[in-house]
Amino acid sequence: GNDTIFGGRGNDIIKGGAGSDVIDGGKGIDTAVYDKNRDCYIVKNRDGSTMVVDRKTGDRDMLKNIEKLQFADKTENVGGSHKPEAKWTVSEVKDGKANINLGDRYSIALDEKNSVWTLTDKCDDSQTRVWGDPHVDVGNDGKTEFDFKKDATFQLEDGTKITVNTVPFGNTGQTMSSSLTITNGHNAIQVTGLGDKYDGANNLNITQSSNGRQLDRQTDDGAFTLKEAGKGWTLDGKTPTQQNINAAENKPVAAA
Repeated sequence: GNDTIFGGRGNDIIKGGAGSDVIDGGKGIDTAVYDKNRDCYIVKNRDGSTMVVDRKTGDRDMLKNIEKLQFADKTENVGGSHKPEAKWTVSEVKDGKANINLGDRYSIALDEKNSVWTLTDKCDDSQTRVWGDPHVDVGNDGKTEFDFKKDATFQLEDGTKITVNTVPFGNTGQTMSSSLTITNGHNAIQVTGLGDKYDGANNLNITQSSNGRQLDRQTDDGAFTLKEAGKGWTLDGKTPTQQNINAAENKPVAAA
């Protein structure tokens, strides 16, 4: 629930739990403990207090006289230096498969066969699987919420942008995911050759660089932008459906 917790004297370790709590560590070197990784929270320091916001639940803890924050993956001092950009890593491509880690929070599993890419948000273990021509399975539960045909952009809660470029196959207007352009700050990853045999067989490739800002400027957003919201997505503030995806893809392009 929403608790008020006082640490008193001594060096305390305090865990507020669920809800929005007020925590005062009192004297000593006090530590507030959180269950999730650092990237699952927003930390704001102001006026001698600290606010810790859970990105998924929206719970907000107000902290006073707390010297350390202990997360599942790291411990940091309150009022420390600005949080650095997340470290992105990529695995070796093997048998048309590879994995990308976008810091501690997000990962993407790639499989050139059937043009599959699966996004995982480790804050709540939610997944979105994009596969085939392209079907979007929100929750990775085997159910398709909607398809798309044109290029599309997926924007994550931490500001990361994933822009999908598609390649046609067959003669029915269908497409597959062919490339991903992923940017956030200086971080940049480009994935090509994802489109099964329709953009060249056995040619999945991943390029990582530090020119994310320039690449973002050079890369046009897709016909629509989905924004991560909880365990799902929104399109213009609404839950995406096949109807509003179709409307977004068929929307006339404004004249320059």
